[in-house]
Amino acid sequence: MPSVIQAALLPPMIGPGRAAEMLLTGAPVSAAQALQWGLVNRVVPDEGLIGAVEELAAPILASGPEAIRLQKELIIRWRESDLPTAVRYGINAFTAACATGEPREGMTAYLEKRRANFGDEACRSRPSRLISGARCSSTAPAATIDTRSVA
Repeated sequence: MPSVIQAALLPPMIGPGRAAEMLLTGAPVSAAQALQWGLVNRVVPDEGLIGAVEELAAPILASGPEAIRLQKELIIRWRESDLPTAVRYGINAFTAACATGEPREGMTAYLEKRRANFGDEACRSRPSRLISGARCSSTAPAATIDTRSVA
């Protein structure tokens, strides 16, 4: 049975030859092979999974939620943009981020030599809570990237 979306996603990630091999043979890919091909960022033993997730999530959770949301949006937009358009998206995202209180709180916290408080600290201080399905809430209004000026 033909793949639905893998045929479109895999070639840019791992090259057309490897993608064709995977799609035509259906052969499993080992963790080491997936790491070598760039399908995954890291491989850890089962017993180290929670620690690895917490290590990866901690700096993200310590960041301003709007900054992270805007960066995620940019990452997605950059995949399908030429360089000048991507730069304009980045400038618009920077402007949108500055409209929130996060940059001021981050800079103030740095100058006062304290941790920034972006809200919902209980959730941010324990990334493992996210693994079990807990959700962090944000009371701040969401900033958006203005795409009208990026034509």
